Amino acid sequence: MAERLFRAHFTDGLHIGDPTTLTRLAAEVGVATGGVPPAVVRARLDRVRRLGITGVPVFLIEDLPPLTGCVWECFDSSGQPKDPVGPATAAKALLDQVTWWARVLRDAKATTPYTA
Repeated sequence: MAERLFRAHFTDGLHIGDPTTLTRLAAEVGVATGGVPPAVVRARLDRVRRLGITGVPVFLIEDLPPLTGCVWECFDSSGQPKDPVGPATAAKALLDQVTWWARVLRDAKATTPYTA
């Protein structure tokens, strides 16, 4: 979908903020649309803004502060990290948290197996 949006905007000159255009582009690449009421979408966007999220990827886990990935301010003009230790520390913290969740989910599955 991201590639189609870029091509629509930069090559095809389409207005990708138009709901009809977005629906058509989504259908072209097999993305289902609808099902989420506009009020719910607005509430989710308000939450993202309140949390100060400005980039991706972002992981929202229960009541933890957002776990953010790349932020442009962390890199110099050549694309190198301004603080080479910072990204490694952040990555380790993120992996530690993902590992913790994986263990919790594994233990929960052992206690209460999923049945379709």
